[in-house]
Amino acid sequence: MVVVAEPGVVPEGVGAAIAREILAANQGRGRAAWRCRWPTIRDEICAMVEAVRPDVLHLAAREIEPEDCAWIRQRIAPVRLLRAIAVRAGETMAERQAHQGVRRLT
Repeated sequence: MVVVAEPGVVPEGVGAAIAREILAANQGRGRAAWRCRWPTIRDEICAMVEAVRPDVLHLAAREIEPEDCAWIRQRIAPVRLLRAIAVRAGETMAERQAHQGVRRLT
């Protein structure tokens, strides 16, 4: 998994050009994933997916709403979307329910 981030923002982050090189070198050896850990506008996420070209987009930012996930999924197809849901007392099941409408593309 490659974490794309501005230099210095996330310790394991790399820029889009380096991420694309890493993912290209991995082609045919498995799935390449890009992990988005920061909240940002959905157009920026889709632009980064286009620049990096991963097989899977892993959204880990808590602030991204279910409606945004659905919109992003439509825009980035055939790239798969993996949504991380943090385990927090009393909130996890409600958040999972909120994301039920974001259907898997086949």
